Amino acid sequence: MFTSRLRATEYIVTIRRVYSKYGLVSRKTVEAKLEWITYVIVKQGFFARLFNVGDVILATPSGPIMSVVFKGVSDPMYVRSLVLHWTEKIKEAQRIKEKLRRLEEEYEFGKIPEHKYIELRENYEKELSEIESRDEMP
Repeated sequence: MFTSRLRATEYIVTIRRVYSKYGLVSRKTVEAKLEWITYVIVKQGFFARLFNVGDVILATPSGPIMSVVFKGVSDPMYVRSLVLHWTEKIKEAQRIKEKLRRLEEEYEFGKIPEHKYIELRENYEKELSEIESRDEMP
């Protein structure tokens, strides 16, 4: 988990969501599931690059209204790689779960024989467990 705190602002990246929390007295929180993130932008000016700080913009399909913005974070390229790593991992697991779901449907409708169903299901479940067990950080 990545956490950065700037004044009364808190930025959090977990393996499922990203959060921006603003405010000392009143509180504003913007959050998005990692699977919703479509792309990540890092904005750094010349001096920001010298001091290795910048803004990280996590865009969602909802557009700029629901984008999560981390302003003035240190090592923004690391934050970017962290978000992209977990986003890809979640999307890869979802793709395999969808394959499993389609396989179940095909088997129920008799489109594939039982031995083929068992073999494919075991392969997909093995792939899924490998993805979920990988905890390496970028």
